[in-house]
Amino acid sequence: MKSAYYSLIIFSLLFISTSILGQLTDDFSDGDFTANPTWSGDVTKYEVDGSFQLHSNGPSVSDTAYLSSNVGNLDFNSTIVWEFYLAMNFSPSNSNNCRIYLTSDNLNLKAGLNGYYIRIGENGSTDAINFYKQSGTTSTLLHTGTGNTFGTNPVASIRVTRSGSGVWTFESDATGGTTYLPEGSVTNTDIVSTQFFGLWSKYTSSNFNNFFYDNFSITGTVIVDNTPPEVSNVVVISNNQLDLSFNELVSSATAQVLTNFNVNNGIGTPSSAVLDGNDPTLVHLTFGTNFTDGQSNLITVQNIQDIPGNTMTTSAHNFLYFLAVPANYKDLVINEIFADPSPQYGLPSGEFIEIYNASTSTFNLTNWTIGDASSDEQIGNYTLMPNQYLIIADDAFAFEFSIYSNVILVASLPSFNNSSDEVVLKDENGIVVDFVSYSQDWYGSALKEDGGYTLELINPTLPCTSSSNWIGSNDSNGGTPGAQNSVYNATPDATVPTIINSSTINNATVILCFSETIDTTGVSVANFTVNNGINVTSYSFDEFLSCVELITNPGLDTGTVYTVTVSGLSDCSGNTMTNVATEIILPDAGKRGDLIINEILYNPLPDGSDFVEVYNNSDKNIDLFNWQLANVDNGIIDNQKLIETHFLLKPAEFIVLTTDSINVKENYSNAIAGRFIRMSSFPSYTDSDGTVILLLPNNQVSDSVHYDDDFQFALLNETDGVSLERIDFNRPSDDETNWHSAAEAAGFGTPTIANSQYAPTENSPVELTVEPELFSPDNDGFEDVLTLSYKMEAPGFVGNITIFDVNGRIVKLLMQNELLGIDGSISWDGLNNKREKARIGAYIIYFEYFDLDGNVNAIKHPCVVGGKF
Repeated sequence: MKSAYYSLIIFSLLFISTSILGQLTDDFSDGDFTANPTWSGDVTKYEVDGSFQLHSNGPSVSDTAYLSSNVGNLDFNSTIVWEFYLAMNFSPSNSNNCRIYLTSDNLNLKAGLNGYYIRIGENGSTDAINFYKQSGTTSTLLHTGTGNTFGTNPVASIRVTRSGSGVWTFESDATGGTTYLPEGSVTNTDIVSTQFFGLWSKYTSSNFNNFFYDNFSITGTVIVDNTPPEVSNVVVISNNQLDLSFNELVSSATAQVLTNFNVNNGIGTPSSAVLDGNDPTLVHLTFGTNFTDGQSNLITVQNIQDIPGNTMTTSAHNFLYFLAVPANYKDLVINEIFADPSPQYGLPSGEFIEIYNASTSTFNLTNWTIGDASSDEQIGNYTLMPNQYLIIADDAFAFEFSIYSNVILVASLPSFNNSSDEVVLKDENGIVVDFVSYSQDWYGSALKEDGGYTLELINPTLPCTSSSNWIGSNDSNGGTPGAQNSVYNATPDATVPTIINSSTINNATVILCFSETIDTTGVSVANFTVNNGINVTSYSFDEFLSCVELITNPGLDTGTVYTVTVSGLSDCSGNTMTNVATEIILPDAGKRGDLIINEILYNPLPDGSDFVEVYNNSDKNIDLFNWQLANVDNGIIDNQKLIETHFLLKPAEFIVLTTDSINVKENYSNAIAGRFIRMSSFPSYTDSDGTVILLLPNNQVSDSVHYDDDFQFALLNETDGVSLERIDFNRPSDDETNWHSAAEAAGFGTPTIANSQYAPTENSPVELTVEPELFSPDNDGFEDVLTLSYKMEAPGFVGNITIFDVNGRIVKLLMQNELLGIDGSISWDGLNNKREKARIGAYIIYFEYFDLDGNVNAIKHPCVVGGKF
């Protein structure tokens, strides 16, 4: 005999049980589907027919109809079994098919939901049992049955079993009976909660009455809800409307009682309270008295029950109504950036952006976005009042950010690059409200740029900001999310912008970059003048308003020094430049040997950075743009890294190439700011030996140095952080005696300044010169090496140089059977053949040279090894 009922069996253990065994059964033998159990949804489009089956019977139009029932919160840690019967008097397709929703978190099966369903009816050859997961409005196929097919007028009894470990097993009987055949299994644990079970029919007008359902049964443990509902959010809709969201479904009988809601400030109870038809956690309230603009109100909520009948305690919640005004640029500012959370010093392990309301207006951030150079994410509903801070973080780090009260979590916060990136804040109309383009240099500290510290804005009230208004946080935790920055300083901007870089792109294009963002209002070509009869015909600023491109006529001449004068440009605070001048030169094309490698740090201190110093050994002005650094791998030039910055290197100037200029400047305090090019990546140079290659833009080699740790001064205990310095610009790069450890007195490195071991060769008409004759090889930077220079009367000689002590014993074989040029040099670092420091005292340098005819000559020259006693 058919019957329809819920059966609940209560278990008790040592404590009060929080679960019951639930069993939904409905075979429609009572002729009713609106009660015991209750099905809701498109009830007018279904009936119980004469065979006591649930039957679709809507209007004869193309439509989608559903019914659903509340089965409670099934316990997914235990076994759950679903059984049902269905039949369709047609061949299913994408236009005509059915779904059985095993689980759903929404009563409305036509809306977005999270759950699982069985579908019968697919295109092509997949007319089988198909198992889907639905997230929102997106469905993902998880499994297709392997047994029965249901392509024509399908009739099926189906059983689905889910184990507590998440294994879904499928069975079917294509006759509609209960002799089940296996249909395979799949494991999925993405969704582990539910509230509703239901059916969904999609049909064209000819199939509106061809769906039949029967024998629904669900067996499993239901987690009992003993917790009353709570208000989760209050949203102001208008000057007299509120939306209240609850953390669970609430009963319409209590949610629509007007006296259960009351607002202070004389507003009182609402004139209407309506439970949302699609979302039973949402109540719409309308009041007869309007809210006052800018006034904080308190709504009190009481006596609201959830579906099981738990009654909430009285609670009160603040809300603010304000008249929406458009946001001006920098009404809200990006105030703190956490792009590199590792290592941790005290902040959460997730990235975040902090914004600050620097205006006197209040803004709701619904549909605002936060993003980087490649993507953005909606912020969501949040009201930010004047002088308040807001942390924006990814919801994957919800627990870690729960310690902050002023935080909003977004579904997918863009991942901000550690080295450099853009942060963009836009309003609901896509208008940029603030924009920051940061780089690692802004931290001002090698430690902080390595991670764990935020970038903090110094003065959020400045209308124009640049790198000078940002620095790494001074807070011991690494940052100050949700609070005033540790580096905060509201001193008004009284600094006039300066020109920090100038370059020429071609003979008619000049680039000037400024220390601050420029107010471009009223700017014209008259603000820029060039001497020597050059006219500025047009200008254009970059997107950050910190660099300007000038087009000139006539064109510039190579090698001529021009003066560009800027006057009348102001920053956004009104500080105006007056006759600020800079020199520009159209660069020469470089050739091999114009730029040489002058200093190499290949084995930095722990957490330090490699660097290569380049010297302009020509009389040309050379732009380093598109030059390259490289190394050698298996005898082939490899790992080329491009210099992407325009930098004019004048004759006899140094420039240091590195990936971390801050780190180098911290480790070598004599380094000069502004003489670095920070490269995005660097060739790999090993700590023992390798080859440094400097390439011209056309990929020709300008200079090449093979280094070896044996080139270092042998008496050093450690060579970490000790650079190799070139002794003479004009001696060959591959002469190992032309390289020496940087002096200890110079900090073991001299990036951007003259080498501590620099000792140029002096030409002389005699065959052999020694400079200095008295030297002290103690690596103090003063006369640490002795340089022997020879000049031959003709080519073709072979030479030997031997160092003897005063007793005639060989101390050092400096040169052996080496083919000599017309002139050349070689250095002695004061070490003997055992790589020990020679004793203090006098020595004889014996220079022997001979030709192929057997003519042998020799020169003796004294020298003295000095030292401290």
